[in-house]
Amino acid sequence: MSLAPLTRGALAWPIFGVHTIPPFQVPLLNTVILLMSGVTATLAHYETLGRATSTWLPISVLLGLYFVCLQGIEYSEASYSIHSRVYGSLFFFGTGFHGLHVCLGAAILIVSSLRVFSLLVRKHHHFGLEFRL
Repeated sequence: MSLAPLTRGALAWPIFGVHTIPPFQVPLLNTVILLMSGVTATLAHYETLGRATSTWLPISVLLGLYFVCLQGIEYSEASYSIHSRVYGSLFFFGTGFHGLHVCLGAAILIVSSLRVFSLLVRKHHHFGLEFRL
């Protein structure tokens, strides 16, 4: 649709009447949060290799949950829905699968945190944590 808008009767992408979300507000904040959660997950991994517990793992979980909350706010403020022609379908399809990925990652990090704080993960026994991170 964006490559050949004239064939569909529209002159611009997104189609007129769709008010897009400004990319330098919540989407930029979500990008920064995801980058920070990647850094904190890496720090948690290295910290777990050095000692028994990690202070970075719960921070990674909180960042993932914060991302999902902000994405929910973004969805509620959108002026379109999944039924709003092609633009709405593509937006919610792409961001929805990404949000699902973050939700599953946060759940896995919660389980990993519980294992780390239960002392089931040690310096020489941490394959489950490495596999999840």
